[in-house]
Amino acid sequence: MITGAVVNALDFGADPTGVADSTNAIQNAINSLATSGGVVRLPVGTYAVTSPIQMSSGVSLIGDGYFGGSSATAQKEGTTTIIATHTGNAILNLKGCVSCTISDLSLDTSTSTYPKTGMLLGRTSTASAGYHNISRVSVYGYFSVAAVYSIASEDNVWENLNIWLYGGAAKYCFYTSTANNLSVDTLTTSSNIDNVFIHPFFINASSDSGSACIYMETAQQMGSWSFIGGYLTANAGSYVRINTGSVDGLSPLGPFTFVGTSGERLASGNPSYGFNLTTSVAGLRIPGLTITGCRFDFQANTGGTIYLFSQASNLCLLNPNIVMQPPEASPYANIQFYRNQIMGGIVDIGRSSIWNTATLNSGWSNTYGTPPYAAAAYQLDQTGYVNLRGTVTGGTGTIFTLPSNMWPTYNMLYSTISNGAAAQVLVDTSGNVTLQSGSAASVDLTAIRFDINYQY
Repeated sequence: MITGAVVNALDFGADPTGVADSTNAIQNAINSLATSGGVVRLPVGTYAVTSPIQMSSGVSLIGDGYFGGSSATAQKEGTTTIIATHTGNAILNLKGCVSCTISDLSLDTSTSTYPKTGMLLGRTSTASAGYHNISRVSVYGYFSVAAVYSIASEDNVWENLNIWLYGGAAKYCFYTSTANNLSVDTLTTSSNIDNVFIHPFFINASSDSGSACIYMETAQQMGSWSFIGGYLTANAGSYVRINTGSVDGLSPLGPFTFVGTSGERLASGNPSYGFNLTTSVAGLRIPGLTITGCRFDFQANTGGTIYLFSQASNLCLLNPNIVMQPPEASPYANIQFYRNQIMGGIVDIGRSSIWNTATLNSGWSNTYGTPPYAAAAYQLDQTGYVNLRGTVTGGTGTIFTLPSNMWPTYNMLYSTISNGAAAQVLVDTSGNVTLQSGSAASVDLTAIRFDINYQY
């Protein structure tokens, strides 16, 4: 329950019609409670601001409603909206603040003049840690860095945070780190622990391949981040990207939890990753990564460049609990796990593996190929193994070539049977499946299976 003095921004001269500049009026209302704390009421209306609004510790900024969903213009009526026309650090700045409540309002921008972020959270000292409650808040519009930028702000609860990043140079709906990597304002590097999101709704229209709905720059002092439910919509890049090690070269504390946080691509969009785990330092680990019931939509993965889940080859997953749903598009998005870099835990992507009929070369044909016998085919299963099947005959040289996402790390030579006798088949690093020795009559491919991520 919110307690303390209650003031109304209209009494300080705020203009709910959006015609007059309300910056000073809103700021003065907040400043009037800077010593004692309390509530600033911002009634229904549109409030134009021309510089950042600086919050104070213990102050709550409460509106009368926020616009949600994916059509901001149609849903502003009956809500409280602050619209910024400036290039400052943020629309609403919580830097250095502790124990603020922000609820039932929207932050918006013009299409041509816009700030670095919509909402900025961070520290001016190691003591100013956060402890904020942010609920039923929308951040829409154009930004030059990120819609929401949270640096070393701890113990925050985010409920029904609604973000739509329309454009600007910004690549991230929500960006967090222990350090001020993107140089917004002046912030203190510190720990970044315990943030809980309940039903986030993020839309990212950026076409940058490095964009993400959620971007987490993790370091040793970061962990206990949870996302419960919600929906992410991506146009490019990643739905969720977790990058480890660039701040201090150390592994994060963990855990990081995503439960039922799913999404779809923006109309005509083509994101490359669902979860994209990267690192700049070999040998680091992410402990206790939990992903349960999350599902993302992709375009058909004909080029082999789309990943439901991608783990960097030099990044260790320590005791993960990953049980994901398959994407909607077919052929399914790839997965990229490195089993030698997964220590314990559970990994299950929950999809059926599709058999792809091979295009035979150089005079090769199927020995059988009609039911109940299988034609020559290949699949990439949910564990990252490529499997071949079928029996071929009558050709020379390369039997067929696998798509690029199924090429092995090393040349793989397999013993098999052809015409009832021993034979050898080579699968090389360019995906060529070639008979190396033995008869070209009835070459059996069924025993050939390899891990595309195998490392010595």
